[in-house]
Amino acid sequence: MYFLISIFILTITLISICFYIYIRLAKKFNLIDKPNDLSKHYNSIPTGSGIILVTYLIIFFLLCEFLKTYYDLNILFPNRYYLIFGSIFLLGLISFYDDIKNVHFFYRLTMHFFVVLISTPLFSYLDLSF
Repeated sequence: MYFLISIFILTITLISICFYIYIRLAKKFNLIDKPNDLSKHYNSIPTGSGIILVTYLIIFFLLCEFLKTYYDLNILFPNRYYLIFGSIFLLGLISFYDDIKNVHFFYRLTMHFFVVLISTPLFSYLDLSF
């Protein structure tokens, strides 16, 4: 139990540090979203920080997979975990690119559709018989 609490505290600390660093880098490299008519914000804000969560989620998944072999962790991952990596990475990449450059919604929706189509083998078949 203490192991999971320490991982949680470490996670929150690392994500906070990464967001702080990313905000500084975003301001330095001008990755700023300026408000327009459809925006909810009135000031310029850094954009594209979702890439930190995607990166951290993949690193956390790999770390859990690595720790599962050395510690007695009862974590069950799907059989085709490479589909999870690919789906998360592609969705994060598409979203990050959309934050930097404005991608037409049809192209983004098409890419999301194909990523979901690729990741459908992760779902198990449901027995809906009554």
